[in-house]
Amino acid sequence: MEREDMISYLMIEGYLKSADIISVFKKVPRKNFVLPEFKAEAYEDIPLPILYGQTISAPHMYAIMLELAQVKRGEKVLEIGTGSGYGAALLSKLAGSSTKVYSIEIIPELAEFARKNLAKSIIKNFQVIVGNVNL
Repeated sequence: MEREDMISYLMIEGYLKSADIISVFKKVPRKNFVLPEFKAEAYEDIPLPILYGQTISAPHMYAIMLELAQVKRGEKVLEIGTGSGYGAALLSKLAGSSTKVYSIEIIPELAEFARKNLAKSIIKNFQVIVGNVNL
């Protein structure tokens, strides 16, 4: 499955509705956020293993999150649990380059994995913070 196929599937299933959110899915290649051994499955609507027992969520989960969050251009965003960085990348494109997305990750190595993924996807308006958000 290719990116356009994934987007079409998410639209048909009713997960992707808003033009802005469809646009960010077109701009951010999920394959840049998965491990090399899972590149062939990058656009399947399934979670995939990343590092330290964590997964990148299935694409429909990101679509649901973005549709519900209703992030507008220029808004600052806080994401808890950076994972691979895919969510931060989608949020960054949605919020626009004039603002910043802050993402907190408890596992330092996973935070570094996300930073590298975001950099190779040319996402610049983000900050990955290593930390614990227990209240």
